[in-house]
Order: sequence, then structure tokens, then C-alpha cells
Amino acid sequence: MDTKGETSTTWWRIPFHLIRLNCRLRIHNFVECYDFNLEFHENPAVAALVAYKWNTIGFKYWLIRFVCQFCFYSLVAITALLQVYRNEPSKLAGLFITIIVIAVIFLWLELLQFLQSVSRYTKSRYNFLDIFAFSLPMAASANQLMIIHQENTQGNTHLMSFSVLAVFLHMLFELRINESVCKYVTIIQNAVFEIRVFFIIFAVGIFAFTIATLHLLRACSYEGCVVPEPDKGLPLNFFHALSAIYFFMGGRWDPANELFMTENWSFHIMMAIFFFFTVILMMNVLIALINKAFESGDEGWRLGWVESRLRYIESAENLSYHIPGLRQTYDWFPKEIYFASSLQEVLEIRKKYQDTKAEMNLKALEDWIRNGDKGDTYPEGDEKNSEEKMVKESKKNQNEGKYSDAEVEELDVANPISGSKSGDASEEIEMADKGVTTANSTIDIIARLNSRVEGLDSQIVEMKSQVGDLQNQVQRQHDEILKLLSTLRQ
Repeated sequence: MDTKGETSTTWWRIPFHLIRLNCRLRIHNFVECYDFNLEFHENPAVAALVAYKWNTIGFKYWLIRFVCQFCFYSLVAITALLQVYRNEPSKLAGLFITIIVIAVIFLWLELLQFLQSVSRYTKSRYNFLDIFAFSLPMAASANQLMIIHQENTQGNTHLMSFSVLAVFLHMLFELRINESVCKYVTIIQNAVFEIRVFFIIFAVGIFAFTIATLHLLRACSYEGCVVPEPDKGLPLNFFHALSAIYFFMGGRWDPANELFMTENWSFHIMMAIFFFFTVILMMNVLIALINKAFESGDEGWRLGWVESRLRYIESAENLSYHIPGLRQTYDWFPKEIYFASSLQEVLEIRKKYQDTKAEMNLKALEDWIRNGDKGDTYPEGDEKNSEEKMVKESKKNQNEGKYSDAEVEELDVANPISGSKSGDASEEIEMADKGVTTANSTIDIIARLNSRVEGLDSQIVEMKSQVGDLQNQVQRQHDEILKLLSTLRQ
């Protein structure tokens, strides 16, 4: 969008630009957040950038969006309460029409997001929750308007009842940008995801017990028998019986109280099996699965929290390119961002990356030693690979007269393992390639390689101990620096 003709804007003009922008069926993005992992955002520089963007434009965008949605939530809740405490539904027609209009606007915005990126839209479960939270109140309001218009005395308000639950759930997920709320929302999501198979097994079990209990108590044993609807006991209607069997787990045994006083031992055995299956077995399995979900959710909730904020930052950035003069009027888009970090934070992040780098190098070294007969170099891209190439290239250049013996010796000292590997071992491999196939030479080569592996194993142990000593030295220096800083402050 061309913004050269306009260099500034005002806050009251922004809503008009937003309305004009959202009336278009397609919006071209300028900024898009790609897939990431949590370790990337633990970097203080990246965390500072995300925090700055959130505090300047991300939070403002989310707040405007949430205020509009909260008005919708309140409208649905107030309408539901008025239907409870007022017996004149015709006077609520205006509220139902307002709910439908606002829901259509929100669904239109969802359509715009869908057209921008279909694959990305379908990957997020929150988008489907948005559609559900806006569609259900709209359908409930339309149903109520039809009942009012037709004066249907048999109409019901069930959809509006579930609409209240839908908007409450949607509000909870919209508040996941808060660190504390996001933690519990993520745990709930992981718990539901972990036990989805359990729900299927549990539902099939309740369904099976309902059929079995109905057959046990209401089945016809001879031709022409009639089973009347009982006044007490388990209902004959299947769905009523299903509900009664389900609530047996909560201690609501009213439909079966009189049956427990009879001598129907088949019924007693059936209820004993039901109690063992549902209360003892399945409930304990459910508790174990939820505990596992809590552990996994407690580890990964921070990534969801950062991701939820980044989505709003991305949307706000894209809107800033489409509103003329916005980026020129407000100082929310600097070219450079400076951030402050304490000494403790710097030392922790440096130690973390150094430890990670050392572990990767040691692992690559061990793999190289174990697979030395399959190749003479480390995996491509490793630092040891580069050093080994430098040693080989230096020896090649020495033969060509480019480097002196002292320079080659210096490179060999810098990388003693790769130097020795490219020495004796490479000569042995060359001998094998030339056709040395005698048994004695083969045994000798294997013995020498085994001794070389044992020697390199001892070098690995020494290197690990040296790494530990270096870490201890860094920790001691860190403690001394902290003591010095405390002394200077005093």
C-alpha cells in the first residue's frame, strides 16, 4: 500500500481505515511468524524484542479485540439472564438481532483469516473454537427470533444455554496471553488431548453397560410379552437409562435403590462389575493420565504463551502497513532496540550455550571415533570437520611449498586428534586399498585400530574432566565478580 502521500494519522481515523480494510475480501500480509522452538525465544535479545513489540502494538491490538469480544460475551450472558427472570421474550428481539449482527461480523473476520492462509488457519485449534463460539449464539438467537415470530409455545432455549458455556470457554482461551492463565489453559488442553482415547473407551463401556442392564431388567422372555414403563427403577427409555447409568458413578443410585433390596443376584453381579469398571479401574486410569498431562503441560506451556503473543504482534504489524501514516506517526517501529540485562542473566545464557556446544562436540567426537573405519571426518558442518580439513589442506600445501613446517606443526598441535587420525590410520586404509589381504597384516591393522580407539577413549575422558574443571573455574570467577560488585555497591 502506498503511504507516501500521507505522513501522519490520528487515533480517531484508525477505526475508519480498519473498517475499510476489513471490507475487502483479501489482505496481503507483510509480516508472518514462522515455526519456532522455545530455546530460540529464551535468548535475552529475542525475548527483549518480543516484549517490546508486545508492549507497544501487540497488547493494544489484543485489548481492542478483546473489548469488542467481551461486549459480545456480556450481551449473550445478559440475554440469557433476562430470559430467566422475564416472561416477555418478544421484548428481547432487539438483543437477539444484535447478537446475530455482531456474530456475523466476527465470522466475516474469521473468513478473512481463512482466505489469507488456508493451511495455516486449519492448523490452529483456536480458530475452530472461534467459529464455534460465534456460530452457536448466532444460531440460538435466530432460533429464538423464529419462536417469537411464529409464537411457537413448544420452542425451547437449549441452544442459548450452551451458548453461554461456549462464550465463557472462548473468553478463557482469549486470556491465554496472560502468563498465569496460559499455564493452566495449556495444561487443560494437554489433559484433554492425552485422554481422548480414554473418552472413547469410557463412552463405549457406559453404552455397553446400559444395554446389558436394560436387557437384564426389561427383556422379554416369551412371545407376546409386554414390558410396561415402570414407575420406579431403571427407565425403559434408552436415553433415560443411559443418563441414569452414567450418574451411577456420582452416587445417584435412586433408579436402582429398590432393586438392591431384591434377590436378583444377576443385577447385584452386574452392578459390582459396573462399579469396578467405572469407579475403581477407569477413574484411576483417568487420574494417572491427567497427572501425566500435567507434567507435560508444565514443561511446554511457555512456548504456547510466547506463540499466542506473537500471533497478535503479527496481526498488528500487518495492520500497521495498511493504515496510512500509522508507522510515521507513532514511534513503535524503531530500526534498533536496546535492552538491559543483568550480569547473572548474561552468565546463565552464556553457560547454557557453552554447555550445549561442548556436549554436541563431545557427541560428534564419540561418533567419529566409533565410526572411524567408515570415514575419516566428522559429520558435515561440525567444527572438528573444519579443523581436520585445515590440517589436511596445510599438509597438501606444504608439499606444494605454500606453508612451512612450523605452520603445519602449529595446526597439528591445534588439532591433535584429527592430525593423528589423518596420519597412521589413513596410511593403513591406503594399504588396505592397495590389496594387502594377508591374515597377519589384517590382524595387525585391527589390533592397532583397537589400541587407537582405546587411546582416544582415554582422551575423551580427559577432555570431559577438563571441561568440568573449566566450568568450575567459570563458576569461581562468577562468584568473585559478584563479590566484587557487592563490595563496589557498599
